[in-house]
Amino acid sequence: MSNFLLEVLVEEIPARFQAGAIAEFEKLMTTEFDKQKISYSDVKSFISPRRIVFYADLGEQTQDFQEEKKGPQVTAPAEIIERLR
Repeated sequence: MSNFLLEVLVEEIPARFQAGAIAEFEKLMTTEFDKQKISYSDVKSFISPRRIVFYADLGEQTQDFQEEKKGPQVTAPAEIIERLR
């Protein structure tokens, strides 16, 4: 397992919003890990008025996946192909 630590410095978060902010931040991080097929465990989050900290143990490898993207036709003008890069 690899350790992942993300600390974000923010403007002052009032105490009444901290519980919601940390829950939402943790949800965003774990959702993105799931979307990117990154295995994780032992998630911990911490918050203070001026920072949010997210910690997780990441798996040694990501899951294998295949992604297919379709681009312009081979016969498309070169300027269109360049614009899509």
